[in-house]
Amino acid sequence: MRLRVLLAIAVGIAIASLYYMFTNVKEKKDCQQKTGNIVFLNKQFLNLPKKEDIGNYRYISINNYPFIFELKPAEQSQKIDSLQIGDEITLFYTDFSETSNVNINRSLQFIKKNNKLYYKVSGNENTIGMIGIAIAFLLALVSFLLFKKGNIAL
Repeated sequence: MRLRVLLAIAVGIAIASLYYMFTNVKEKKDCQQKTGNIVFLNKQFLNLPKKEDIGNYRYISINNYPFIFELKPAEQSQKIDSLQIGDEITLFYTDFSETSNVNINRSLQFIKKNNKLYYKVSGNENTIGMIGIAIAFLLALVSFLLFKKGNIAL
């Protein structure tokens, strides 16, 4: 391998990690929002999630939005499970056109009811992004050290 190729790969990883971080976690002001009544709330929808993940996901729909939202509430599951059909909630989401063929929107960021926060996306995307940036940095550093030792060409 050449130093230039390895540095290009490192820069690509860093850019992809930054993009992942900034497109997956939004603030409320950056989201679209809909307020409506819950018409569907369950731990399963059609054949989702996979058998081993049953109980880890929630599926929610409101009366004035055409797609089902999929969320992974983790430690917030008790709050989500306390919601009832008919409750008026506000959903904050990014409206990706890449909803699957089963009409699921996986970009839900927040759920509020009566001005109380019931769900907030986990934020693990920042951790994953930072790991990607660290890998890119280490790749660049190791590549440069190998170049200095004469083990790889420019």
